[in-house]
Amino acid sequence: MLHSSCCPTQNAPATRKRRRPCVLTSRGLGRVQLTGQLTMFLALSGFAAACNFFTGYFFYSTLGFAKGWGYTISVALGFSVGMLVSFMLNRQYTFGPSCRGIIDEFRRFVIVSLGGLLLTAALASLLCDIAVPWVFANAFNGGNVTPPVKVETLSHLLSIAVVAFYSFAAHKTFSFAQGARKQCSPPINPIGVER
Repeated sequence: MLHSSCCPTQNAPATRKRRRPCVLTSRGLGRVQLTGQLTMFLALSGFAAACNFFTGYFFYSTLGFAKGWGYTISVALGFSVGMLVSFMLNRQYTFGPSCRGIIDEFRRFVIVSLGGLLLTAALASLLCDIAVPWVFANAFNGGNVTPPVKVETLSHLLSIAVVAFYSFAAHKTFSFAQGARKQCSPPINPIGVER
């Protein structure tokens, strides 16, 4: 069942221009200020990124899909698992409901995430094939330094970190955005204290 403390009610005035943040409810943390929201997003997405990383790592390291398209597909599978985990956690705790419904939110989340998938896979492949080997061959101690982890692993981690900031901005402004025509009512405060 969807929690609707931040969505319009029949008693909500139609002239409300600004939406107040939601209070702590059974739904989770709800809306928070930008810094807190970014912190929550990064923490929850960090967990989703760990799911992303370990799924991809399992495929390219444990199962041996590290060459050519196998590596790119491994990274894409990891990203897909991370996307599902991120949607569930960030909808619940970071952004809250957008008053558009879970299907529309998920559709928008998938669009943003597919953009992130393309960025992650392309960036990881670029880093793996060109940038990371070049850096370790040329930038450290005249080329005599071996990377501390596999090039594929380092490339994958760097691409996940870069795409996290794109994801926050896109999910905040598109996936879970309120929308120009939808105005939510103020939240119902379970304690009855005016904020």
